[in-house]
Amino acid sequence: MNALTRGSRNAFRNPLRTLAVTAILGISLGLVVVMLAARSAVTTRITEVKQSIGNTVTVSPAGARGFLGGGEPLTQAKVDELASLANVTSVDATIDAQLRGDTDTNLESAVAAGTLGGRQRRVFIEGSSSSGSVQSPPANETFTPPIFAVGTNNPTYAGEMVGASVNISDGSAFDAGTDANVAIIGKGLAEKNSLTVGKTFKAYEKDITVVGIYDAGNEFANNAVVFPLKTLQILSDQAGDVTSAIVHVDSSDNLASVTNAVEEKMGDSADVSSSEESVKDAITPLENIRSIATTSLLGALIAATVISLLAMVMIVRERRKEIAVLKAIGASEPTIITQFVSESVILSLLGSVVGIILGFILSNPILRALLNSSTSTSVPSVGTGEGPGRGMRIAVGGFRAVRGAVQDLAAVVDWHLIMYGVLAAIGVAIVGAAFPAWLIGKVRPAEVLRSE
Repeated sequence: MNALTRGSRNAFRNPLRTLAVTAILGISLGLVVVMLAARSAVTTRITEVKQSIGNTVTVSPAGARGFLGGGEPLTQAKVDELASLANVTSVDATIDAQLRGDTDTNLESAVAAGTLGGRQRRVFIEGSSSSGSVQSPPANETFTPPIFAVGTNNPTYAGEMVGASVNISDGSAFDAGTDANVAIIGKGLAEKNSLTVGKTFKAYEKDITVVGIYDAGNEFANNAVVFPLKTLQILSDQAGDVTSAIVHVDSSDNLASVTNAVEEKMGDSADVSSSEESVKDAITPLENIRSIATTSLLGALIAATVISLLAMVMIVRERRKEIAVLKAIGASEPTIITQFVSESVILSLLGSVVGIILGFILSNPILRALLNSSTSTSVPSVGTGEGPGRGMRIAVGGFRAVRGAVQDLAAVVDWHLIMYGVLAAIGVAIVGAAFPAWLIGKVRPAEVLRSE
């Protein structure tokens, strides 16, 4: 009988001990599998987060926020230069305008003024009192809110006021670089004015052809017109001007460097902000989980190794007479060591089977517990910065980023993790048998047999 066969059979010589060692090793190796699964799931999600959110830099005129504030518009030439910066994939530029029904367009707003709109109507009343202040309109005067217009160099992006993504429900998008008198309009505005694809309306005394109708999912955004950037620049007498630009970065890892480069390029003419805080808010709980999983993984491996070591030391000490006899009849030390190492490997493999089963059962509950612990202590940063409301937007964006990052996060024990678990078990067995192997070399047959 060779050493491997003898070692395999010896693993089952004491069923009670085999069961106890297997159970304890199984718990440790199960934790190894669970932490491997958690690290794998979290690492994958971190990569997804970095690629899908938090990779934008917002550029707006210094001192302005939409139609509020003051300052001067950005220039098209400056914004175009941003596309050549390192790690920048694209730049979405927009220009804003408002279409008043009495002067700029024949469209009728799909949104009624109501109480809130009525508070702002004096802004659109021309003339001033002798004191120079804006006159309040007569109480019985009918007020219709203006229609929001945006020009964009990306027909799928219509700015924050309309919505980052334009979902065209009818017709098609326009060519981003065109200056033709075409537009896509919101669903509510189209229904209010009985417009369909191919029909025209008046804007700035020009006939504008409707090439598409979009549905942004809310009443305000559906009361807007989206033009090609060049078209609205010409129509609204804002040639060469840009109201806002969104710089897309290839990875959130490069956000800080791109933000600095944009600030240097734009100088004092622009307020520059990035979604770096949202990225940190989203990734921080995930990195905390990965750190905990890594520490627990190392702890579980060390625990399994110590368990294997103690078990083999106990076995070797019990079998000193057997080892002495084997040496006395001519068995070499490598042969005897191979026998005990194979016994250790069998015990560890049995433990890995238990561990893999526990990994399948416990990986997701433990991951959920880690997620709940990490996200409950992660508070999105409110931040500071230029412009009214920016801090609140970052806070809300950070909260959504955190929620999105951990949503539907699940650990999967696939065959890769099973393979890693088995390799860990074999490694634990070999390392755990190293010291017992040294003890075997110290056994002197004559001394052991004489004492017996």
